[in-house]
Amino acid sequence: KAVPDLSSFPLLLIHEVPLHTTETLQDATKEIAVLMMDDGDSPLGGFIKKLLKTINEELSGRKAQERIQMMLSGACDVAKTSELDEMYEIERASRSGLTSSSSAVSTET
Repeated sequence: KAVPDLSSFPLLLIHEVPLHTTETLQDATKEIAVLMMDDGDSPLGGFIKKLLKTINEELSGRKAQERIQMMLSGACDVAKTSELDEMYEIERASRSGLTSSSSAVSTET
């Protein structure tokens, strides 16, 4: 199993994003949002935006896989998935401490 490089955390290697734990990706997202607020116009701005997009896509995919597994195992019915989405977003927002304006930056391409 490959060990992802954390030497430049929170700036992760884009091709290694799938190798990181969900917790590491969530922590990186929080730290990168702070970097964007402090120095959004830096030469790394384009890379940071691409990294955030890649991390958000990875986290969304993992969330979808988790919901599918819950539905297949019978732990959750299909009607309750919207409740799971809402709980996930609340948890994500509380962990990241992001405002809606800074989270909008994280989804730009």
